[in-house]
Amino acid sequence: MSVEFWTNAERFYATGITILSIVIVIILIALVIAATSAKKENRLKIVIGLFISVMVIGVVGYTGHLYYQPYIVQARHINPLVRDRTPRFSGYNYYGRTELITYSQFNDLESLRELDIYEEEEAAESVVYLGQGDYFHYFEHDDGRVTKRLQAVRFSEEADETQFIGSFFTLKDEAFKEIGFVNPEHVMFREIVIPASEEGKVYQPEDDYIIPKPEERMNHWNF
Repeated sequence: MSVEFWTNAERFYATGITILSIVIVIILIALVIAATSAKKENRLKIVIGLFISVMVIGVVGYTGHLYYQPYIVQARHINPLVRDRTPRFSGYNYYGRTELITYSQFNDLESLRELDIYEEEEAAESVVYLGQGDYFHYFEHDDGRVTKRLQAVRFSEEADETQFIGSFFTLKDEAFKEIGFVNPEHVMFREIVIPASEEGKVYQPEDDYIIPKPEERMNHWNF
């Protein structure tokens, strides 16, 4: 999908449909007035003419809606993580700084994968698997810090080392930046993959309550 198609679709829905709707309402009002007030000999012609006008406008709107269906499918996945504005009748409404910062920390992997304008690349960070305690799995990072994770942990026969796996997304066409789209700064976490040979390892930390979760330490990842 090109940026031109996207902006044309936005104009169609934010401006075009609004104008068409207003015109239809005006015609319908005129239709009621004509049906009740026009001279009998002219009434039928006026009503038929106005009715045809409504039908033509409706067909134009519906045809445009069908043409821009790819945009509708994509637009439902847009949020402040990927764009700093939303279209309005004339121009754009811009998100506030607080909202943009908040969304920049969200993991919206599924929505990003649905957006055809982004390219997905795999990201991985190797760690040492220490083992599993009563509830959590424990990992030691390159700098020696230990973190714990309960969910999205998978043992694999194909894995030869323990890795945090995520996805990094970039715009396929940089021209989308001109209408407010951005490349998410952080990696979207997917899962932790551990070699199957390490399944069953036990780790019992002395002070489990002070061991952070990865999201508290890996600031460049969204969990």
